Amino acid sequence: MKVFRLFIINSILFLLNVLLDIMKYAVSFETMYSWSKNMGFPYQRYLFEKSNGYKPDFTQPKSLNEKTVYRTLFGNIEYLTIISDKLLCKEFLVNEIGIEKKYIISTLAVIRNVEDVNILKELGKPFILKCNHGSGRNIIIDNNTHLQAIKNYTVDSLNNKLYHYKKCIRYIEHIKPAVFAEPLISDNAIDYKFHVFTGSIRTIQVMQVQQGVKRHRFYNLNWQAEPFYKEKMALGNFDKPRNLEKMIELCYLIGKRFSYLRIDLYNINGRILIGELTPSPGSGYKPIYPRKFDYQLGKEWRHYEDLKHLYA
Repeated sequence: MKVFRLFIINSILFLLNVLLDIMKYAVSFETMYSWSKNMGFPYQRYLFEKSNGYKPDFTQPKSLNEKTVYRTLFGNIEYLTIISDKLLCKEFLVNEIGIEKKYIISTLAVIRNVEDVNILKELGKPFILKCNHGSGRNIIIDNNTHLQAIKNYTVDSLNNKLYHYKKCIRYIEHIKPAVFAEPLISDNAIDYKFHVFTGSIRTIQVMQVQQGVKRHRFYNLNWQAEPFYKEKMALGNFDKPRNLEKMIELCYLIGKRFSYLRIDLYNINGRILIGELTPSPGSGYKPIYPRKFDYQLGKEWRHYEDLKHLYA
């Protein structure tokens, strides 16, 4: 029965994907969102069940992933847009939160039109290119990178927002796409992802590519390994970082204003840098194993439904 249901879900998702691929050229995001909402968000429900292995409840969500999807569908657009825009977020951290600029990775150049890519010729190499409205799309630019490859990346990044269209992520729709360059701080930096609930750090997810394999592990504040993991990703072992207390202090300062936020930091030989703020990790479609911890972490996220709250 379970295998048959999975087959049905995959078939429905395939048809919905085809339909949405066609709709993106003819139907605005606002119209598509309204249709999806009136139908009870069928694509999101089937995608959630396929990804997480259980039927979601978006009316009264309880698990962390259910509440994460809830935020993408109904969250405070104004502030979620600001902190999700990797360029505006830097200004927000300095001007609104009061973070010292030494913790912010500098921006070398911003490109909003393909014609502007030539300005990158003036930058010293290597550097890294990112898009301000997506994740996992970074590329390192070195002396072996051809200008055409940079143009291709820019065109693709400026035009690619399909993932938010299908998932109805409202705040991504309001980000003005851009490609920007940052100095390459390390070609294999460890990423420390602090999961913060109204200023309380519940867990730290550590990630790094080790020997060509992306590995991760969750730790508590005493640097003891947590009994859960994510996405069936390979597990690794990581030493406690230098200046962990300062990293915790920064995350508290930022996270206390939000009901839930993942704060991504780097620690390069004791130098702490803020990578990005992530209000909806994996958009809610990255499973947590064992599943009971998805629900336990969900209990930590209070006031998720308070859409009138400034930073909900």
